[in-house]
Amino acid sequence: MEFVLDTGFTGYLTLPPESIRRLALRSVGQRTFELANGDLFDFQVYIGSVLWHGRPSDVLVLESDSAPLLGMTLLWGSKVTVDALHNGQVTIEEL
Repeated sequence: MEFVLDTGFTGYLTLPPESIRRLALRSVGQRTFELANGDLFDFQVYIGSVLWHGRPSDVLVLESDSAPLLGMTLLWGSKVTVDALHNGQVTIEEL
């Protein structure tokens, strides 16, 4: 699955509803988050498990109709390198 790396997103991940259903993620309720424009928005929140830096990790997944986002909480403790070219590579390494 491809994600947009969003340094302005302070959470772990977002996924569209159909991906959440396909992965059968467990709901943990609804929470309010502040968007980049300052608006408050209620998101359905789920628990997901990812393999991150070679280890399984449980993460909070927000349901969103946008492209899947990878946020700063998941990236914390990582080095991100971006080849700023068309179709450039993005690498994420553990620090």
